[in-house]
Amino acid sequence: MRLRLAALLLVTVTPAFAADLAASSRIAAVTLYPDGATVTRSVAFDAPAGETTLVARDFPLGLDPASIRLTGQGDGAVSIGSVEARAVYLDAPGPDAALEKELQDLRDQRAAVEGEVSALSVKKGFIERIAASGDLFGGDKASPLDPALLRAAWTNVGEDLAAVNELIRKGQVRLREIDEAIARKEAERDGRSSGEQRMEVRIALSAAQPVKGALSVSYLVGSARWSPLYDARLDTTSGKLDIVRRAEVSQETGEDWTDAALTISTARATAGAAAPVLSTTIVSFYEPQPLASRAVENAAGYADAMKAPAPEPASAPKLVMAEEQGAMLDTGGFQSVWTLPGTVTLASGPATRALRLDSWTVSPRIVARAAPSIDPTAYLEAGFTHEADTPLFPGRTAIYRDGLYAGLATLPMARKGETVRLGFGADDRIKIERIALRREESETGLVSTTKNDRREFLIKIRNGRTNPVAVSIEEGVPVSENEAIRVEMTAGTTPPTVKDADGRRGIMVWSRDVAPGSEDEIRFGYTVSWPADRPINLGG
Repeated sequence: MRLRLAALLLVTVTPAFAADLAASSRIAAVTLYPDGATVTRSVAFDAPAGETTLVARDFPLGLDPASIRLTGQGDGAVSIGSVEARAVYLDAPGPDAALEKELQDLRDQRAAVEGEVSALSVKKGFIERIAASGDLFGGDKASPLDPALLRAAWTNVGEDLAAVNELIRKGQVRLREIDEAIARKEAERDGRSSGEQRMEVRIALSAAQPVKGALSVSYLVGSARWSPLYDARLDTTSGKLDIVRRAEVSQETGEDWTDAALTISTARATAGAAAPVLSTTIVSFYEPQPLASRAVENAAGYADAMKAPAPEPASAPKLVMAEEQGAMLDTGGFQSVWTLPGTVTLASGPATRALRLDSWTVSPRIVARAAPSIDPTAYLEAGFTHEADTPLFPGRTAIYRDGLYAGLATLPMARKGETVRLGFGADDRIKIERIALRREESETGLVSTTKNDRREFLIKIRNGRTNPVAVSIEEGVPVSENEAIRVEMTAGTTPPTVKDADGRRGIMVWSRDVAPGSEDEIRFGYTVSWPADRPINLGG
């Protein structure tokens, strides 16, 4: 029979006559978000008829009391009157008589040593006063002093003073040692008396008849997160790209998640649920104010700001290879949710753990890209269109090419229908050369002289692979934003496949499919013309 839930949050005070019933709980399930987690604990109870307060003292300190929610089942009707969460100290052992006696002995020792040091300080002061008075022998001060007696007197004074100083030093060292011992014993005593602090959850129940059942108590905690990780494995022979998505999870909530059903969600636990609201922007002429007037206004504005209430926070909302288990994906609603198979144990602490979520295979377009004006190296790139409903969230990606690790990359954010490009390192079997064929400067015109800078290049591509390769070469031409400066492509330039690639002005791309063991060439050149009496910055 389903429990009748009369209340979910604390709205009343538990009646004074309600009997406390100790209860324990266990973590049953966790939903992990990028910025927090919802933990669900199961609390079993066997309540008598009448008013009862279940008291569970094994909840973490970091939970948000306002986020507590309850559901449950039982073999009879029962109502919930209130739910209260508060920080308490767990029961600690009683006073330790032996420890208290050790502390008292240490304090007695300290008093004795302190008395000795005080007496030595008085003796030291007496010796110093005698020495300062100069009356070491008494008698007539006008009588001549025997030098031998004078030396002996000063020697005795010096030795006595040194001995007293050494005894005082040893006494002070002993006092410091005793103080440290007392501090250690007091810390031990205080630790025993305080006990461990935990969150106590009190749930008021009311039943007409005895009832047995179990409550599911869920709550939100911070200090927990997950972030995406990827493996990208490219097979250049088959042209296939395998992608594995993982969740890097960690939690420092103060409680261990032991044998819990784990769900990974893309929802944000602490982000606002509504779009921001724009305020009106007013444009007006600037009217300068006297410095003194501005200072008065600034002071008044500061005072008003100090009086203003703080803004409300946003609402929380051959050989058989072993295979990793994946998670079950649900993309319904406005988030993606993966339910991992079985249960997961994750201790509270700074350690992280990577859990496999899902994987898929695509047939990307593999291109060798190069920008030979910067670097003649050809870099393999695999590009594909993301087809899944679940976005690819940005994350670190381990790159593998033909079974070998090739480095780390960052997968960009990609939604359904968007193009993803991943680099897979240099391909040394593709050779690219950039040869400068011509660079000359000239002047034309009689009355109005024009300067001309002409540059021409030859780009050679050789495919040393055993399969055809798509090659993409990028080059740039200067861009003029002044009508007096003209930029023109030279005759004989190989027509580019794309101009202003990806919205980058002046960047041209030549795409070529180069057969195995063959070569291809691209000719490229431009002329820049400008008035001779005005210098320009053309670069190298």
